[in-house]
Amino acid sequence: MKASILINKEGKLPSNKGFTLLEVMISLAILAIGLVTVMQLFSSSLRNAKVSQDYTKAVFAARQMLEQILVEEKDFDGFSDSGVFENLQGYSWDVVSELYEPEELGLDERYSLTPEEEIGKEPVTDTYKIDFKVVWSPGSGKSKSFTISTLKLVQRKVEDVIS
Repeated sequence: MKASILINKEGKLPSNKGFTLLEVMISLAILAIGLVTVMQLFSSSLRNAKVSQDYTKAVFAARQMLEQILVEEKDFDGFSDSGVFENLQGYSWDVVSELYEPEELGLDERYSLTPEEEIGKEPVTDTYKIDFKVVWSPGSGKSKSFTISTLKLVQRKVEDVIS
């Protein structure tokens, strides 16, 4: 039996213009590594978007609840309260208020609404620092939290200013 060799029109042997099995396998391996990397980036991006969404929900709910607390007429001296958000399942809050004493001022020199007050006179307002903390558990087992702090000027009662 005689093997036949194909010769092209120019009288030359045909050249091998295909890919070897090794070249195909290396190309597929590079492609697979690239696809896995891209999929991990998408997955990480989705997780970060979820975390951002959780924080955004918590911040908006916290600001709304804090505004409600700030407009209510209440005694902020030693005030504390806690609860859960009605519209956000799994989110809870705590609020604590304490008299704010700036480090550079003494006990008798608190901030006041009336700038014409003389030093040494008792101010007609007190400044309270209010810390509002939100806590939630996103499902990963580790709870997340943040705190919003603000200052509130509260006018003293007439009998407190006179005495």
